[in-house]
Amino acid sequence: MTARKAGQMDLLTLEIEDRLTSPERIARELQIRLGLSVEVRCVPFGSLPRFEGKAARFVDHRGVTANENH
Repeated sequence: MTARKAGQMDLLTLEIEDRLTSPERIARELQIRLGLSVEVRCVPFGSLPRFEGKAARFVDHRGVTANENH
């Protein structure tokens, strides 16, 4: 999951490996169950890095300026 700032809003993007390639299904469930508006993107299987700890999967770009983001 990646967090970014757009003005005063925080934007969340979730990358998933989904055999159904149905990101809107996941986004809808997150909205219904948790009240979160999240952009969900499908990526190819095996493309996401594997980590022992879950914290390493969260990338926070909210404090990064436009020049630092590149």
